Amino acid sequence: MKQPYPLIFEPLLLEKEFWGGRRLSEVLDKELPSASKIGESWEVSDYPGQETRVVNGPLAGQSLRRLVEEDVDDVVGGSELLQEGRFPLLVKYIDAAETLSVQVHPDNEYARAHGEISGKKEAWYVVHAEPGAQLIRGVTEGTDRASFEQAVADGKLDPCLHTFAPQAGDVIMIPWGMVHAIGKGIVLAEIQQTSDVTYRVYDWNRVDAQSQGRELHVEQALDVIRFEPPDRDTCERKLLEENGGRRFEVVNCDKFVVEIIELDDTVEDAPPEGRFALLNAVSGGVVIESSAGETALPLGASALIPACMPGYTIRAEGEPATLLRSYVPAAR
Repeated sequence: MKQPYPLIFEPLLLEKEFWGGRRLSEVLDKELPSASKIGESWEVSDYPGQETRVVNGPLAGQSLRRLVEEDVDDVVGGSELLQEGRFPLLVKYIDAAETLSVQVHPDNEYARAHGEISGKKEAWYVVHAEPGAQLIRGVTEGTDRASFEQAVADGKLDPCLHTFAPQAGDVIMIPWGMVHAIGKGIVLAEIQQTSDVTYRVYDWNRVDAQSQGRELHVEQALDVIRFEPPDRDTCERKLLEENGGRRFEVVNCDKFVVEIIELDDTVEDAPPEGRFALLNAVSGGVVIESSAGETALPLGASALIPACMPGYTIRAEGEPATLLRSYVPAAR
């Protein structure tokens, strides 16, 4: 890249008939098509057939796929950071106007053996939660494969599912094999591996206007679910620095690192050594000041900071702001 700068992408809005809503507009200022139940906004994606495109600067119109193919070192930090040749992370926002299906994601080995790019680890940042809203994460004590399978067959899975009430600002890790569902009334940001492999095991006995239920993947789900109760519901915040704001590490796994930046004024930042960074404005808006000029990152927007970009500053615009900062671990 001749002059690296923060890359803003046009989100891909996905309608979800069973559970999508309108709160991405209300909570994150997203422009939604009228009368549509939008469940997901894919912010930065190199998933096949769902590649996002740059909307700002000299690279406007180019897809993330093309950037990865033509300039992997400057944009990503090297081909060794890719996932099966793809940009390794996918970032989205989710609006659960109704509870999502109970589902699970496999590990890389199982996914690739069944024709997928990779498995899917993901982390959630709760942007908004209605009073009484619940998340499902893991199984209850004593639940095993046989009792879970019988509960699915009986259409009475609730007693097998561990639930808790999240608060805005909570971060939740969903590793491979953990059964989960996002409950009604929750808006969240999701950082995940570039994958869309999902095994839907239970959908609350819902049917569409034609009395048809959605496809379930019970056998695959039973193969990969880990029947162990979770040890804790939310991730701990580890304070990294406090200067113009507070930076916390909340997730550090083999596929991605997630930080929270609570910004009161101005902070210095740079992409991690030899790698890209992703920034998501989940509260308030900011301006990124770099050698390429100023780039506005308003509420709900997302930016890819190229690996070759030098240091920059992030300035809160008028009120405190909260950013998610995610990246991949250094190649080993």
